Amino acid sequence: MEQIRDAMQAVGYKVSMEDTAPVSGRAPLLKCKIDNFWFNNYTWFFPIFVPTWGDIDMTLSLQRPGGQIPWQRTFHGHGFSVNFFNGYSNAANEAMTEILNQMVQAFATEEFHNALVRT
Repeated sequence: MEQIRDAMQAVGYKVSMEDTAPVSGRAPLLKCKIDNFWFNNYTWFFPIFVPTWGDIDMTLSLQRPGGQIPWQRTFHGHGFSVNFFNGYSNAANEAMTEILNQMVQAFATEEFHNALVRT
């Protein structure tokens, strides 16, 4: 969530993060749902190298008080790495970086901005 906050701040939004942030007043709440988090590796070549690959799919949605969802988008990232032992972290970071780059682009659109400020 901190990386999503950073992505929003990168395009100029002021973001508030609270553990139990209620949807109050007119401020929308950005929700994140992890739809798929899957990584695997192939150890046949161990200890020379271990290829690791996988995918992350997540859906972000803006929710207004009353449950209205004016904006929703699903993001996909794929990661691949080759390490001597465990490449899960590198592959997951690559996939998440791809997703965050997509989010920065989505947050900068007029569609997202309009959904955010619409009352």
